[in-house]
Amino acid sequence: NHLIGVLLARATGVELTHVPYRGSAPALADAIGGQIPAVMESLPIALPHLRANRLRALATSEAGRDASLPEVPSFTEAGFPAVVSTNWFGFSTPAGIAPAITERWRATIAEALGEAKLRERFAGLGVVPGTMGPAEYTAFIAAELTRWRGVIQAAGVKPD
Repeated sequence: NHLIGVLLARATGVELTHVPYRGSAPALADAIGGQIPAVMESLPIALPHLRANRLRALATSEAGRDASLPEVPSFTEAGFPAVVSTNWFGFSTPAGIAPAITERWRATIAEALGEAKLRERFAGLGVVPGTMGPAEYTAFIAAELTRWRGVIQAAGVKPD
């Protein structure tokens, strides 16, 4: 979430002050309570607060509008196409595991993600599930590492 703020600051030329919270809960509590003026948070975490009108979404970091918040523009729509990011979760196995086992995991996960009840539950959380094969996932991870390493270095961000 800090890095989305870095992208936004770079794209707009506006200086944003990063406050290093120890998790989403205290950051959201301070945003809801008015102790801080804004917060960058993932949609699954922020969505209950948005739906309860405790927070107001100004923009999302998806390339286009998010189905969970169709009334909220993306940063791209607002004129900041460099501020694009998405939440993703991956399932990884140890290197060197037999390809047949990897394929079995992939097929089992894809089958589960195809179930209507699970997809409905994910949609309620603002999550759109998808799958990638091992080669595609490996390439995706490499691209993410390259992209975010550049953002981190350009911003001078130091890991906590």
